[in-house]
Amino acid sequence: EDPIDKAVLESCYEHFGRERAEALLNEYRKVKFVGFNPTVKRTVAYCVHPQHGEVKISKGLVDKVVATGDDGGDCWECVGAGALREEVGEADQRFSIQGYKTVGVSVAEGHDGPMNFAAIVPIIDPPREDTRLTIHRIREGGIAVKMITGDHLNIAVETSRLIGLGTTVLPASELWPACASRDDTILTADGFAQVLPKDKREVVLVLQNRGLVVGMTGDGV
Repeated sequence: EDPIDKAVLESCYEHFGRERAEALLNEYRKVKFVGFNPTVKRTVAYCVHPQHGEVKISKGLVDKVVATGDDGGDCWECVGAGALREEVGEADQRFSIQGYKTVGVSVAEGHDGPMNFAAIVPIIDPPREDTRLTIHRIREGGIAVKMITGDHLNIAVETSRLIGLGTTVLPASELWPACASRDDTILTADGFAQVLPKDKREVVLVLQNRGLVVGMTGDGV
């Protein structure tokens, strides 16, 4: 069960009441679903509604639901994407500074209807209460800890601060191109944000090449 979907559903139940919310959801018949992957960074559900006909709904990284780019998935650009980028980007930035993760939502009605940006959904995902102590104990044992995350840089910095890891968290763009100074940066940084799987692998390889024993933990590892 997707934790983001679960949080959105719980909010929907709270707003509309469970019975009303489930009745609204049951009006849609899902005919196809394309799951999330690290390249397209969005999910897409294709549904049929008795009044609206075919409906396409996407949620994911805000930029990737406003304008997908040619990334091999079902591609589109929302109506008014040019103006939307600035407005949505500013809202996304405000949320991230406050420590919120965000999910963008876009919707299209009809077989070939245009995609329209619908919402930014802010989601708070606080670290566990014992994480700060765990980090402290690991470091006491002589083990260095780094955070490598796909989250937005602002969220990563705030999370790193909350768990006592440090705030020298850099964007994944700092990992490329490879060079000696880049390797030094990897060694000293507290973490990296907005990473792809290849970025995680690069960090591990660089640290191993420095003669360090490297372990990883987390979802999907």
